[in-house]
Order: sequence, then C-alpha cells, then structure tokens
Amino acid sequence: MPSCALIRQTFPSNRANSNVRQRNRNRRPSIGRDARIFKLDLEQGRKLSALDLMSALKKVNAVSRSFAAFFENHDIWLTPTMGALPPLLGYLD
Repeated sequence: MPSCALIRQTFPSNRANSNVRQRNRNRRPSIGRDARIFKLDLEQGRKLSALDLMSALKKVNAVSRSFAAFFENHDIWLTPTMGALPPLLGYLD
C-alpha cells in the first residue's frame, strides 16, 4: 500500500482544492475569482524549478508503483468516498 505521508507529499494541493470546491459548491462561477485562482497557480508554478518537477514525478511514480502492487493480490479497491455529498435525510421520502 502507498504510504499516506508519501501521497500527501506528492499531492499536497488535492486537499486544498477539495476544500475550495466544497466552499464554492453553492456559488455561481465568477470570472474574477477564477482569474485570481489561475494567477495564484501561475505564480506558484513559476517558483518551481525543473528539479522540483523531477522530484514530483519521482514521487508520483513511487505512489503509482506501490498502488499497482496492491492489485497483485486484489481485484478491486473500494473507498468510503463519493463524488458528491449525499442527499439530506428524508430527500427520497
């Protein structure tokens, strides 16, 4: 199994992106807000070097290989997560 710490190091922004998506779920799209987010991403990306990229790719490769090793002995990976929040209780009644 991949180490959770290694996954967090490799994909640090996934949790932040998930939090932003959750907060923005009920907001209408805004070109101004999206442009600010794009600008911040661009500025952060410009701070990275080719060595940073190679290091990140090495980590992604390590996580991919360790995850693939899981499937040597298992056929399926089940998680308790969903792509969207569940409906409120009583919604189907």
